[in-house]
This record gives sequence, C-alpha cells and structure tokens, in this order.
Amino acid sequence: MSDRTKLRRWVLLTVALFPLLAIWAIANPMFASPDETLHMVRAQGFSNLDFSNPYQTDGIPIDEVRCFRFDSDVTAECMNLVWAKGSVEIDVRATNGYPPLLHAVAAVPAVGIEGLGGAYAMRWWLAALVAAGFAWAGVLLTRPSMGPWPFTALVVAVTPQVVFVSSSVNPSGITAASAALLAAGLISVATPYRRSPEVVAALVVGACGLMLSRRDGVLMLAAMLVSLGPLVVYGVLPLARERRRVGLRWSSGSMTVVSAVTIGAVVAASVVVLRWGGYAIDYLSNPGQRYRSAGLPEAVGSVPGYLSEIIGLFGWRDTPIGPVFVAGGLAVVGVLIGLALVRAPRWLAVVTVWSVLVVVAVIVVSGMIEFTYLQARYLFPVWIAAVLSAGVAVDAARLPRQFSGRVTSAMMGLW
Repeated sequence: MSDRTKLRRWVLLTVALFPLLAIWAIANPMFASPDETLHMVRAQGFSNLDFSNPYQTDGIPIDEVRCFRFDSDVTAECMNLVWAKGSVEIDVRATNGYPPLLHAVAAVPAVGIEGLGGAYAMRWWLAALVAAGFAWAGVLLTRPSMGPWPFTALVVAVTPQVVFVSSSVNPSGITAASAALLAAGLISVATPYRRSPEVVAALVVGACGLMLSRRDGVLMLAAMLVSLGPLVVYGVLPLARERRRVGLRWSSGSMTVVSAVTIGAVVAASVVVLRWGGYAIDYLSNPGQRYRSAGLPEAVGSVPGYLSEIIGLFGWRDTPIGPVFVAGGLAVVGVLIGLALVRAPRWLAVVTVWSVLVVVAVIVVSGMIEFTYLQARYLFPVWIAAVLSAGVAVDAARLPRQFSGRVTSAMMGLW
C-alpha cells in the first residue's frame, strides 16, 4: 500500500467518523458529560497561560449543571447558560491529578473563541482529533494482508459510550483513541509491516497519549501490554526464527523503531509518574478514602454491570442506553469472540480468552481495592485490546471470503 493510498484512506475514515461525533456534540446538552465543566475550566486556564488553580476563565457558568446531573428525569432546559462578563477565576482542584494533555489540546480553540460558542468549539476540536486517531488505527488494520475482521473489531470497539465521551470535553475520548492506536501498532509489530514509519509513530503517540490523558494512564498502559503481550510475542517469534533461518539480522530501520518506541515510552512514563503519578498511587493505595473495598464475590458480580455500561451509560452516569441495546451490543461482541474461540488457531483463541480475562481482572482487582472508583469509561483501553485481539484471531481463521464479507457487513451495519 503506497503512502498516498494510506493518506487517502486516513482522510476518508476521519471524514466518515467525524460527522457522527460532531452531531453528538451538538445533540448532547452542554456540560452533560461527567466533569466536563471542570475540564473546560482548566482548558480555559491553559489558553490564558494560567497553569495552576484558580484558573482564569471567560466566566463559564459551571454551577448550572447541578440542576440536572445525576438525574435522568430532569432535562438540561433547567440551565441558564449565561456567561459572566469579564475574566473570572474558578478553583477546580479535582483536576489537579490529571496529566495536562486533554486540557492543553482543548485549550487551542479557547484562545480565540469564548462563551457558549467556545465550549462547542472545544467539543468539535476534540471530536476531530479523536476521529483522526481512530482513523489512523483503521488504516493500520486495513492493509492488504488483512481481511475485514480486524477493522470490524475496531468498529465494534467504538461503542455508543465511546462516541458519547468522545463528543465532549472529557479525557476518555483521547484515551480511547490512544488505546486504539497503541493496539493497532502492537498488532502491526507482529507482522513484517512493523518497519513502516506510521507503525512506530502509532506506538509512540498511542502510548504517550494513554499515559498523558488519565491519572491512571500508566496502569492502563501496563494492562494493555499484559493483554496484547502474548499476541505480540507469539507473532514475532516465528518471524525471528525465519530471520535466523535465512541468516538475516535486524536492520538499522528496525533498530530505530525499537529505540524510538522505547525512548518515547520511557520518557513519557517517567514524566507522568514523577509529576502526576502520585495522585493515582495515593488514591488507589488508600482503600476507603472515598468508598469502600469490595469482597471478591461482590467485585466479580459487578462485571456484567460494567460491561453494560461500556455499551452505553450517558449523562453523568444517570441515563443508560437501555437493556435491549445493551443485549444487542453484547451479542455482536459475543459473535466476534465466539468465532475467535471456535474457528481461530488454538493459540489465538487462547490469546483472546486471555485478553477478555484481563478486562475482568481489572474490574475485580479495582473493586477489591476501592469499590466504585472504577467507571466504565476507564476500561476503554483493555476493552479495545480485547475486542481487537478477537478480530485478529478470527482473521487468522481464514474464513470463506463470502461468509466474512456478509457477516462483517451485518455486524458493522447493526452497530
């Protein structure tokens, strides 16, 4: 695939996804995403070169959201979206533990646009970046050597809940796009395609984006590496054996790839851990700080609830998508995983099971440490890793082309 073809495909995928996110950004009431007001305040502070509490803002009415948040029976009509005149300082200490990526990026439109228009501009700007990130992952998963299953898995991984947070000022959208990039890059590493520059860039951007967008980004990065590690190892080893058989050595380009990814990840991880990691570590190492610790049965019993929330739990975690759509969404994912278990090579079926177990393990372990600290949107990285792992496994099964075309088209259409 030529560079021009890759660029054209990236543009087409971005243009295809962005309108969906942009429409949701308009349809969702302002401030209707969890903590959106706080993130907007910090982003506005950054746009004014104010990097510490209290932040200089354009008078954003953050208290108005109180009239309907956590209550699905009250509409956003109760808000009075009138911005205060002049510059107003607002203290949002709840954002202190967040790395600065989201707020630095969201600050770009706030430099020149104020008021309600500026708030919507933030949403659209972030939606465009998230769409571009997912499109980049889509390009990596649609190269000629792959069938339709990995790309179908990427589409399925982008649940309505992912779309919801990606159409608002919330770090979970960037987290999901970064996780998709990292997963697509790791999958590409296990093939001869790994020398391509965009794979290296995807790995670095995905890893750094994941670590710099959430307080627990380093932990989620580690969970993703645990989830997809077996896929990478088992995919790379046969290539390494083939290199030894024909007497090939690592090229300078391959060494550059390894060096760039390693240096980029180490530097980003060091910055995050030294500057922001203390917040997450302190929070998770003090059970009962805000909530309680769950027992093993209760933590395991919470798994179905989290899976349903990954499909769709809108607003301030107060408006579920509904049981019919949750069942339909999980059924589509179940078909993908089921095909991986039944038709894929045995080692890939085992890798799929492993990736699913990592999702469950994150939920259970987190619940036993600090129950309800974890929210469904925090699970996007391991969710995306598990779904893409299943897609790669089904692709390796080499199912009949006509069957694959019909089933994948039906799955994406239903989605």
